[in-house]
Amino acid sequence: GDDDVARLAYHADEAGRPADAARLAVEAGERAAALGAHREAAVQFRRALRNVDPDELGTRARLHDALADELAFLDQWPDSAAERSRAIELWRGLGESVRVGDGLRRLSIVAWRQCRGAESNRYAQQAVELLEPLGPSPELGWAYLNRSAGSAELDQLAADAVSALRVADEVELPALTHH
Repeated sequence: GDDDVARLAYHADEAGRPADAARLAVEAGERAAALGAHREAAVQFRRALRNVDPDELGTRARLHDALADELAFLDQWPDSAAERSRAIELWRGLGESVRVGDGLRRLSIVAWRQCRGAESNRYAQQAVELLEPLGPSPELGWAYLNRSAGSAELDQLAADAVSALRVADEVELPALTHH
């Protein structure tokens, strides 16, 4: 009757029930993240990664992405970069180009936070190059905006900002327009 999924995930892990531990840890991690309890969310997503079936590559990729997000909130940038890179490789192997592109954009932000500007710009460029042929999407709009932020060339910055606005209108994404 206990509804404390973090506690249940812990006990399932300790009892050697990996499927239950993974399922419960994901739920506990999502709850913690929604409440802004980023340390707890990171603990739970790590528990889920330890317990999830190694063959569930999509689930593993989503968990690496979620853990990367939580580690970024904790200013643990090197660990966030490592988790994001793992997610990107899994998405790439699964042929999920949109997720790869969005992951590269997010990795660009992490590199920027680590004062690695050239690397950040390279990831931003790769994200746009991967997403552009796939057509308008929220991920492409955010990638344009991200690339514009790192541009030292005013013409490129303006072109990317205009492209981001165009995509925001096409996919009806007001949050991107406001940025």
